[in-house]
Amino acid sequence: MIEIKTERLVLCDLRETDAPALAKAANNYEVVRWLSLLPYPYTIEDAKWFISSIKERPNQAYGVFYEDQLVGVISIEGMQELGYWFAQEAWGKGFATEAAIALVNAHFAKPDACDLLSGYITENMGSARVQEKLGFEITGRKSVKRKYFGETELVQTVLTRERWLSL
Repeated sequence: MIEIKTERLVLCDLRETDAPALAKAANNYEVVRWLSLLPYPYTIEDAKWFISSIKERPNQAYGVFYEDQLVGVISIEGMQELGYWFAQEAWGKGFATEAAIALVNAHFAKPDACDLLSGYITENMGSARVQEKLGFEITGRKSVKRKYFGETELVQTVLTRERWLSL
């Protein structure tokens, strides 16, 4: 199990005992409406399934903890796509940026690391600001169908190693 520590946060594997906190944080319309894959309502069974599924892919998805409390989830899926979400109570505290900087640093520390892709729903200005701070550049827009919330526009972004190292 790899842990990544920042000044305030610990990024580490989620454990089965984290399922109640995960379900509580994700079962919030204000959180889920900005995401394309999470079900709503989000149940304890959904949380248990997610934790079980990421055990098969170690060091790709991390729980983000502040003072031993789960505040979000961050991942680099397939070693190339950055994704994250945070509990509404954690918004506006810089946690997403802090966690993302730590994970992107770890990603680009690998000599064979590829460019990172990401994206955000057009109206999600919080996520747009996080990606802007990290140096992601907009590459396009596309329409996406979300299972629980219908169709919306997704802003597609990329962060190259060269750009990351130049910031």
